[in-house]
Amino acid sequence: MARTKPLVSEPRDLHVMSRNRVQEQYERWVYPAPIADLEDYTQAGSIDGSAPKAHHLQYWPDGRYLGERSIDVLVAGCGSNAAARLAYTHPDARVVGIDVSSASLAHERYLKDKHSLENLTLHQLPLESIPSLRREFDFIDCIGVLHHLRDPEVGLRALGRVLRPDGVIAVMLYGRHGRAGVSMLQEVFRLLGTGQGEEDVAMARELASRLMPQHPATHLLEESGDMEFGAGVVDLLLHAQERTYDVGECLDLVERCGLRFQGWLEPFPYHPEGQLPRRLGVSRSICALSLQAQWKAMELIHGLMSAHSFYVCRVDRPEGQLVRWDRPEAMDFVPHPRVHRRESKTMPNGKEGGLIQRLPYGPIPLTSMQYQLFELADGQRTIRQIASLSGEGPRASSVDVARELFERLSRIGLVHCQVRAASTMAGSGG
Repeated sequence: MARTKPLVSEPRDLHVMSRNRVQEQYERWVYPAPIADLEDYTQAGSIDGSAPKAHHLQYWPDGRYLGERSIDVLVAGCGSNAAARLAYTHPDARVVGIDVSSASLAHERYLKDKHSLENLTLHQLPLESIPSLRREFDFIDCIGVLHHLRDPEVGLRALGRVLRPDGVIAVMLYGRHGRAGVSMLQEVFRLLGTGQGEEDVAMARELASRLMPQHPATHLLEESGDMEFGAGVVDLLLHAQERTYDVGECLDLVERCGLRFQGWLEPFPYHPEGQLPRRLGVSRSICALSLQAQWKAMELIHGLMSAHSFYVCRVDRPEGQLVRWDRPEAMDFVPHPRVHRRESKTMPNGKEGGLIQRLPYGPIPLTSMQYQLFELADGQRTIRQIASLSGEGPRASSVDVARELFERLSRIGLVHCQVRAASTMAGSGG
């Protein structure tokens, strides 16, 4: 029997058609809003949330990025600014930016020329084709991109193929529950057959301004800043293609792509300590769950996580480069505090203690002994040395308290722990 002609195109053709829709959007509506001057941008305090300098001990807990070190960086889906920003703030890095939009890359080139960014190379290239460059990278930035691909798994697998053995990929995916209200509005515009013209943007703005305060999209429309310019409205409400993820789907995507989930960029809200007092029965019950189940529960309790930012590595990355609290050498980890506020005070129960806080999250109460141990953490001492210097001396109780404390604070992101090889610890002072 003769084969009949398929009613749909082959998958590769569907990928191209899908990519063209997204490309056409970003050719007309350049996103994000182009930055005019990188010096002004950085002096205003703006930073890249996934930048290696901000998260080096999360990405490389063995401290290999402490101090200046030249690394190869890929910004996958760089848009109008991201590659130039990273090249500007990481002058010793070799940065490659790729994007499907020539209009976005034109502004990247403007910033490259304006700031003489000799360490920046740009290519108009779909993310799925990155292996064609025949290069490998220490760090890959893929923020807000994979969820706009027809098949995000194909994209993440492509990035994994160009990642070095000790490299890291930073990913941001839209959150399903926190973005539910936006998804509802997007469905309205699909029912209306809305396009991406000026009239469509005006209509989207009009509808957004008439929402009830209780609508689940209201908080995101007010906080995102995208409603202030046309390209932002299109990206937020009229996008040609996107999907959302819950915690479990993020983890499943990483596993299917043959990569290892390493951690959340800001882990605080994914743990009970970030939202629930430890004395509550429900908090104790959640803490008894597996770590992944805790993350899933806290996403549902939070309700407003509009995005999930995390970082992954290769499955064959050496264990010695990762923070593993089940290893005997965990007592030789070096905690680096990440708190904005700390104060010693009398707690509500009348006992001495203290509070530590990383903005914008709530304070974490510590007992007097825990607070004393935390005060000894200076980014130089190991947990073992901190325990020995406490008022309790090197007793088993202080060692156990120190280990539990810094494991908990590491888990919620109030310290980053540096892994040190045993040879580097010999003879180190307190």
